[in-house]
Amino acid sequence: MEGWIFGGWYREADCTTAWNFTTDTVTADTTLYAKWTKVEEPPPVDPDAGHEVIVGDGAPPVQAGGLGDVVDEVKAESPGASSVKITMTVEKKDETDPSAQKIKEEAPAGAALEYLDIGITKDVDGAISTISSTSRVIDVKVSFDFNGKSEIAIYREHDGSVERFTESESGTDGTFKLDRVNGFIHIFAQKFSVYAISYKKESSPGGSSGGSTGTVSYMITASAGPGGSISPSGDIRVVAYRSLTLTVTPEEGYRIADVLVDGKSVGPVSAYTFRNVLAAHRISAVFEPLEPPPQPGCQRDESCPAWPYIDVNLGEWYHDGIHYCLEKGLMTGYAADRFGPGDRLTRAQLTQILYNLAGRPEVSGPSGFKDVPENAWYAKAVAWAREAGVVSGYSDTRFAPGDLITREQLAAMIWRYAGSPADPRAALSFKDSALVSAYAGTAMRWAVAEGIVSGHDGYLEPREPATRAQASSMIMRFCTVNA
Repeated sequence: MEGWIFGGWYREADCTTAWNFTTDTVTADTTLYAKWTKVEEPPPVDPDAGHEVIVGDGAPPVQAGGLGDVVDEVKAESPGASSVKITMTVEKKDETDPSAQKIKEEAPAGAALEYLDIGITKDVDGAISTISSTSRVIDVKVSFDFNGKSEIAIYREHDGSVERFTESESGTDGTFKLDRVNGFIHIFAQKFSVYAISYKKESSPGGSSGGSTGTVSYMITASAGPGGSISPSGDIRVVAYRSLTLTVTPEEGYRIADVLVDGKSVGPVSAYTFRNVLAAHRISAVFEPLEPPPQPGCQRDESCPAWPYIDVNLGEWYHDGIHYCLEKGLMTGYAADRFGPGDRLTRAQLTQILYNLAGRPEVSGPSGFKDVPENAWYAKAVAWAREAGVVSGYSDTRFAPGDLITREQLAAMIWRYAGSPADPRAALSFKDSALVSAYAGTAMRWAVAEGIVSGHDGYLEPREPATRAQASSMIMRFCTVNA
């Protein structure tokens, strides 16, 4: 079906537990459910990012994390440049390509191979040149249908040499990671040329079985406590020597406290993989409420700074965030009695909040944006943010102060304000993690790992507009983490 990818057959309507045609047997009338995943449109380009991914005909959808770092490096190398743009191109190759032929010689006999030519170019003031390698690792996120495929491997031909990648969570060059839950292969690379995805096609169900196959499998029991979920959950049967990855997702207002495997702590990880299973196992996830900064003496009465605002319910989840931001002078209301917790946040409002957080430093002059009047209430904040590199405009002259901020843009701006911390390389385990735009990937992973951003009912909603209440809570958590 055009625009959708078939993801296999499942036991339940919500497509939680996959049907294993090798080990599962039918003993009564059985209904299986087909899982279809919509192919997302290419992610929007961050107006501040200066990079994009272009995918050619026949190639799978691809996103890339880390291109923003390449933009920064090129800007540092060309300080006088007025414009810098990084473009990743992904083209499908066939086996007649010389590089593809070299990979085929190294791959296992009979393996299926899908070839991709992945390249990076830089455009500095209109002068375009090729980048064959980068100093930073790029996370190339390739959409992949795992159904009926096993023994998946990644190969790269670069400068005449063929290299087989290692499956690893390290995120270093020459490694890859399989995200079977969301249907992606993460290829971590610093060199760019022809790549190949190798796999073995599993036998189709049906045909003569010749009686019992004697397949050995083991039960893994997964459970989660209040405040989050683990997927898949319940009793999952895994064939011997196979692997199983489970993802742990906190709900809004909670974080992962610990994950226990066979009763032993493995820490507050968002994903855990049982590799080469040869025994039964138990795994359980424990969650705890996010701890807001203490508000000593707040009785949620007229002594609370949010009390005057008739649209703020002091018993709601957002109370602590609004209390904190009002008390610290980071946010104010629209009027003496209206705060607007559910109102959507604009670029001007968020820039002013971060400017307040920075202590309202003096600026050297106006922002230079034609749509930011010098007498506007947010004018100094925009000028400061542009100087500090926290935000830029859609162009050299357009800032668009009234545009709405999405949740991933909010995380990205806080991340930049924090000095662009290193990518924690912690996989996002939300049901809609695939919707996180490439430019916001590092920022979102950092914000989730730090407890600044949390999801709701297993969803991160990265492209939904952020509300003033959500912004106040995120700012409070950021200030608490960095206190």
